[in-house]
Amino acid sequence: REEASRDAVTLLPEGPGVAVEGARNPAQACPRERDESQRDWRDRGHDSSGVLAREIDEGKQAAHRVSDGRGWTPTLVGREQDIRAAPEQLGDLRAAAGYRAPGDERDRSSGATAKCALPRFPSPTGCHTGLVYHSRAVKPVDGAESRSGLPTVSVVVPTYKRVTQLETCARALLADPATTEVVVAIDGSGDGSYELATRLGAEDSRVVVFEQSHAGTHAARTAAAQRATGEVVLLVDDDVVAGEGLVTAHALRHREGDHLVVVGYMPVVAADGSSATQALARIYAQEYEAHCREIEADRRLVLLHLWGGNVSLRRVDCLSADIETWNLEHEDQLFGIRCYQAGLIGVFDRSLRAEHRYVREANSFLNSARARGMAKWRLHSLFPELLGELDPDWASAGLPGPVGRLVWWVATPGRSRYVVNPLVLAARAAHRVHFEDAESAAYRLARRVELQLGSRSAASSEPT
Repeated sequence: REEASRDAVTLLPEGPGVAVEGARNPAQACPRERDESQRDWRDRGHDSSGVLAREIDEGKQAAHRVSDGRGWTPTLVGREQDIRAAPEQLGDLRAAAGYRAPGDERDRSSGATAKCALPRFPSPTGCHTGLVYHSRAVKPVDGAESRSGLPTVSVVVPTYKRVTQLETCARALLADPATTEVVVAIDGSGDGSYELATRLGAEDSRVVVFEQSHAGTHAARTAAAQRATGEVVLLVDDDVVAGEGLVTAHALRHREGDHLVVVGYMPVVAADGSSATQALARIYAQEYEAHCREIEADRRLVLLHLWGGNVSLRRVDCLSADIETWNLEHEDQLFGIRCYQAGLIGVFDRSLRAEHRYVREANSFLNSARARGMAKWRLHSLFPELLGELDPDWASAGLPGPVGRLVWWVATPGRSRYVVNPLVLAARAAHRVHFEDAESAAYRLARRVELQLGSRSAASSEPT
């Protein structure tokens, strides 16, 4: 256990935390004391000076509460084992932990801003000061609850070709002390996501990484849930950034009862400044807010119209409600329907806040609209008793008469491109002259055409 390397010190803690003691306030340490410390460290076969550290792990009930004079005062229970850490490596122990002094708004592990609710217990003047950090969450026995009484939470993050967003997503989740583990499922990306996730796992043992051949988001999510060890699984999309305390808040909701499907709130923002992304994010955000109002008005729709990305449920319920292979859009909605049929209870809570950082270009946006139209028709065909019959002209509903008829008429493989492509060009031209309303209107109309085309294609392929 006596390791001098940075990696060894950073990765040593496997229990609830590490207590580092014997480090005086630099202003109180005299040169003679520093020299004695250095000689002692060298006598143990190391090259640099060090301070005594104690590893706290499960075992004998012994409480420890110390302070470094800035209010770092967590309390740990466990058995002590002496290890050594060089003074310059204390920063690494701090970085490995999720704690920070009250008033220190920067999270030391990720650089993100956050608040800390730890109480302040200033150390007595002239006394030895020390540090206690929870550097790792203990991986629990399957289904075990944490010492706080909250259910343990495994966060499941399937990802495909979003390496630029994955790190931000993962670090926001790791900043929450209620996160038992983050299971990252690499769905055959080949874009550096696996290497990135592996590096995060080297920094924090709560990160569990595996890679599979590309099989789709649902397959990756299911495989990750099967590998999870927490009592609750929180299903997070790779373009979603958790708000402060999101994991803790989900765990608190599940402490209230069993068989819940807890759906959090995800306001949509554009992840980059490109013209298409900004306009399409506004459209997507308006659709999402309308969906939130809809499920607040009718709680049945929390599951029947499930919108994934920030959803948690007991792991056993997640696996029992698993869906069959589904190669269309709206797989989240199908999963919600299966949960509804299994008797689970949907709960929507706006206080469980995360941020959906939307990135789409026009072609991807419109291709997705066509796929969503196909999936919507298919779901209504499979579950008419729950979703009702779908009007064949649903995508043009609400449009002015001539516009609605135009959408219905052009929504064929042979005609659609003669309307959709000019609409995209018109949207780009409107953006250049800062005419946002016209830009949004053009993209919305093109999307209606693709939705109608997808729905019509699915209807024509239905067996008679």
